[in-house]
Amino acid sequence: MGKKNIIDIYLIAKESGVSIATVSRYFNNESVVSDKTGDKISQVCKKYNYKPLSVARALTTRKTKSIALSIPSIRQPAFTDLISAVEKVTSSHNYALILNNTKDSVDRELEFLDIIDNRLIDGIIVSGVYGYDEDKVFINEIQKRNILHIMVESSRGKEMSWLEQILFTP
Repeated sequence: MGKKNIIDIYLIAKESGVSIATVSRYFNNESVVSDKTGDKISQVCKKYNYKPLSVARALTTRKTKSIALSIPSIRQPAFTDLISAVEKVTSSHNYALILNNTKDSVDRELEFLDIIDNRLIDGIIVSGVYGYDEDKVFINEIQKRNILHIMVESSRGKEMSWLEQILFTP
């Protein structure tokens, strides 16, 4: 049985006639790659229909371009408005939105934190925490795990433009 060719950054570099580091810089949108070199890399990528794995990039950069939103109930209109507003902001910056519908369960909140730990989510937006002792467990665990987080109220009828400034202003 023949060995299957694997399309990876090494093959892209070899066929483009450039180093692996140059291909990496190209994929990371660094401006140090000339237009001519970028065109060569792009042509090889198109030839093989190659797209870099976001998981591989996340292992190196520790950034997934994913943000989680944790809400107590997807059925409440105020939270559907919040989901829509957050998704609009995150998608405009090419971030994925991971939704956690806790169904008012502390156990589900804590299970989700384990998922966040394993998937390297960049941060979490938390809404619907009212300060009861059981809510404090979730927030305390977020802080203990040093997860970047923002706590927001639901957005029913409110302007959410401030969210973009918080999430995407250096």
